[in-house]
Amino acid sequence: MATKMTEELLELRVAILRTGITQRALADEVDIDEKVLSNYLRGRKALPAETREAILAVLAGRGA
Repeated sequence: MATKMTEELLELRVAILRTGITQRALADEVDIDEKVLSNYLRGRKALPAETREAILAVLAGRGA
C-alpha cells in the first residue's frame, strides 16, 4: 500500500536536491538499492527512521 507524500518527505527531497547528490550516489552512501530509495522519496513506501537518519547524516556531511 502506498504512503502519502508528507511535508517532512518533501523537505528531505529539497535538501537532497540542494546538495546536488544523485539518487544513485545517495543510495550507495546509505547502502540501499537506488530503486528502493526512489520509492521512499516518492512516498510509495514508508521511509524507515534508520534510513532517514542515514540520509540526513550523508546530507549533513555535504553541508545540507
